[in-house]
Amino acid sequence: MNRPYTLFAMLLLLIAPFSGLAQTDDCPALAQLAFTEMGTNCSGLGRNSACYGFNRVDATFSDAVADDFFTQPTDRTELTNLQTIETAPFDETLAQWGVAVMSVQANVPNALPGQALLFMMVGGVEVTNAVPPDQAALPGEPLGIQTSQRARIRSGPGTNRNAVGGEEAGTWLQADARSADGAWFRILYGGGPAWVGRDVISVTPEADALPVVGEETRTPMQAFYVRTQVGRVACDDVSDSMLVVQGPKSMTVNFTANETNIAIGSTITLTTPSEDMMELMVLDGEATLNGVVVPEGFKVTIPIGEGDANTTPTPTATSTAQATETSEGLENCQEMTADDLQAIQALGNIPWQLLNYPIEMPDRREPDCRKPGEPPRNPEPTEAPISVPVGVTCGNNQCEAGEAGTCPGDCPNAVCQNGVCEPGEDAFNCDVDCGFCGNGACNSGQGENENTCPADCDAPEVLPISTPEPVAPVCGDLICDDSEICECFSDCVCGT
Repeated sequence: MNRPYTLFAMLLLLIAPFSGLAQTDDCPALAQLAFTEMGTNCSGLGRNSACYGFNRVDATFSDAVADDFFTQPTDRTELTNLQTIETAPFDETLAQWGVAVMSVQANVPNALPGQALLFMMVGGVEVTNAVPPDQAALPGEPLGIQTSQRARIRSGPGTNRNAVGGEEAGTWLQADARSADGAWFRILYGGGPAWVGRDVISVTPEADALPVVGEETRTPMQAFYVRTQVGRVACDDVSDSMLVVQGPKSMTVNFTANETNIAIGSTITLTTPSEDMMELMVLDGEATLNGVVVPEGFKVTIPIGEGDANTTPTPTATSTAQATETSEGLENCQEMTADDLQAIQALGNIPWQLLNYPIEMPDRREPDCRKPGEPPRNPEPTEAPISVPVGVTCGNNQCEAGEAGTCPGDCPNAVCQNGVCEPGEDAFNCDVDCGFCGNGACNSGQGENENTCPADCDAPEVLPISTPEPVAPVCGDLICDDSEICECFSDCVCGT
């Protein structure tokens, strides 16, 4: 007979710390408490793991877990064992607003320390892992590899991928993975992932033991399904239920949400306004999906299950298969409304220690959505540029050396492997057409000489050695010239 009373008493004890909030209708205090606790409970979260931020968070796992596993704030779990995680919607009466944080490695190399793709679940959000535990890739610890000859660094594992740079023999690079055929090693280069060929490095047994990573490989939770609660929260200090995704500032990160491939170098939100639609909003930077670049301050809706999950997302190219999606996507891309901006204002209170960088609210830096590689349409007028020498700039409508393959907006006609070294191509990004000519070194082993590559091998002009005109002796300069002996006693002593 006493059991119901006991359960009721325990319930009162659980909600007692928040009773003031519920009685005074003080939703801002609950929101602030949730964010503060989230920062304290989840700071320092390691890669490929999830954190229980604030009540209430439910989860299911691939394997059986202990009764007290992942049951309260501060608890953490590895993503490989996590099947589904769900945060509770805002409920002032129950004093709960479920928040959770996940740190997803995605395609971030291990050689880039402290960086990850961050998921912040706010309110009524359910995320289901679409990467089975036995298929989840985990890159190895960074390993030093050394180039054995001049090496070309490429954007992907193959000679059909454009070059992003080059290194001389004897250069040490940090690798964390290899291709399935072992012919390429993934390295950290220029702040992001790149690849170097096996034939230009000194291969060691440790390098051959690095884990295999391919373009279809996914780390835990790099592919997932997301559902969010529909409806606005009647509190200005509380955001709507949404999944906030933030990539590192220095590189583009790829992931798959509801079977749609997305590439970001920014902060976005994902919501599901209906059972069959997903909405993406870009808070800062830009996102690329279904052949559309969505800039800051814009949003796009995508039919769930009709994305391009079988293709690899890229921020610089649109495949033929995506042509229809591109035109439809551009029409579907719209500027965020005042209601949208209001719904995300509370995200500015997410503790800084959880973020890769502070979240900035959209300020419409871009005029509209566009295709990848395409300059903004109808750009806002700007002041005339100052006529001073500048470096290579993508988007200035000038095809400069090194832009072929990396800036199709400036170099739409440059085609590598067509036998012509076109504007925008050089020895680094298209050696098939341009060889090593133009790299500043006369490589005789590559057939360069004064005739085949005068830019590198022209002999410097030899200037004739000039003979100075004789200077007439000057008496009084304290220099005794032969003609001054016995003639200039201030410079010479007569008889010496």
